[in-house]
Amino acid sequence: MATIGLVNVTPLEIQHRKRRRTAKQARGIGSDAIFAGAAGHNGIGACEYRANDVARIELEWQDEPLPGAANVYGVDAAAMKLRFRDAEHELRGTIKYFSDSFGPAHPSVGEAWSEYGSVLRSAGLFEQARAAYEQALAIFVHEHGEVHRANALVKSYLGLTFLYAGDHDSALELLLASQDIQTTLKAQSSNDYAENLNTLGVIRVRQGEPQLAVADFRRALELWQKNQAPVHPDIALAMSNLGTSYALMGALDMAESYYRAALDMRRILFCNTGHVALAIGLNNLAMLLRRRGELVKAEPLMRESLAVRCDVCGSVSPTTITGLHNMATILRDNGNLLGAEAVQRDAIVACSVLREGEHPDVALTRANLAETLVAQGRHDEALREASAALMMLKRTVGANHWRVMAANGIKGVALARQGEFATAEPLILGAYEGIRAARGDQDVFTRRALDRVVQFYADCGQSGRLREYQERRQQLYPNP
Repeated sequence: MATIGLVNVTPLEIQHRKRRRTAKQARGIGSDAIFAGAAGHNGIGACEYRANDVARIELEWQDEPLPGAANVYGVDAAAMKLRFRDAEHELRGTIKYFSDSFGPAHPSVGEAWSEYGSVLRSAGLFEQARAAYEQALAIFVHEHGEVHRANALVKSYLGLTFLYAGDHDSALELLLASQDIQTTLKAQSSNDYAENLNTLGVIRVRQGEPQLAVADFRRALELWQKNQAPVHPDIALAMSNLGTSYALMGALDMAESYYRAALDMRRILFCNTGHVALAIGLNNLAMLLRRRGELVKAEPLMRESLAVRCDVCGSVSPTTITGLHNMATILRDNGNLLGAEAVQRDAIVACSVLREGEHPDVALTRANLAETLVAQGRHDEALREASAALMMLKRTVGANHWRVMAANGIKGVALARQGEFATAEPLILGAYEGIRAARGDQDVFTRRALDRVVQFYADCGQSGRLREYQERRQQLYPNP
């Protein structure tokens, strides 16, 4: 019989506690772990990573928000699957052992269910994760009652699961419920409470309410500055999320000051090891500078961000693919179309390996390449890439999905550049109206589709229609 703290445990129980730790390691604890959630309508993604063995969630500018979401372990797709399988096996065995030894309602079983939920969430299996977390919550409520720290934590994990699944209303409800428990426990000054505030801010940004998010991020920053060391990943995280919120509100000077402060701190924290948080900090500042038209300053920052992503997560991972998309955008804006093409082709290869063949992400990446080829005047090649992307999207997401419409719009641009205006017009107009109906006027894809409409009527010389859509664009997007 061994003793841990004041509790006597058997050697077999020690073994299963070690198995739980092994499962945590298998699901990606460490600086190379990140969960890259699909971006919202404003082009802002939500990314979860670990710093100092604590999970945190950060906003990230994604110029080409991918439809999927996946966990990244800094290894190839096959190794990712192997780690998930190992983690699942370890935790299933642990749940069975603790259930057999102590009964199915024991807190140790609840902890194992909660960890199993996190493994499932990391793999993007949101329904299964939800079931596992709800099992854990039922056990904790039975053991501790409604008001307990464990309940608050599981509700926050459930909220993250709904956030990644795109159900922002349910995520918000669960986070507020978790916060209510913490308030009852008088834990408003704890790091748990700060983490909840940070996640609440992320949800509000994803709901298009950055002004409400600022208050949450500010309070989280105040708590972490009080509770943590002066230079700490949590403080940099809150400053970065504040920067993104201010950028979405149009306060670009304020956003830049927070981004630079966060980046300076991360350069100190991760100067020798590298970290996903450093890559995100570099990315966000680069994308802000791009928005201000300072492309010469943005490009080296984005190159550094991409290098960190590759070093930490490997060349085949969702976060690296996001970096490739953003790098290609800056190169294209800077007039380096050949450089943008090369980066996009790298993204297609990485995406094809990660997604193992046909997948919406692969199709989207090929559609991006088609648009770059159009800009180079290589219209036949662009038409082939756009048509291939269209066929893949129809097979993977269905003919009526808004991403099919987006690819149709790109195909229309290629046709228009070949002088086939009559064939191109319904494709470009239909893409705009379809994306607008599906995503709303303020969505990043809707705005791009409207830009294509304006350019189309400029190219074909229809001054009346050109003026109509220019006025609409100015009304909807008064700020460049």
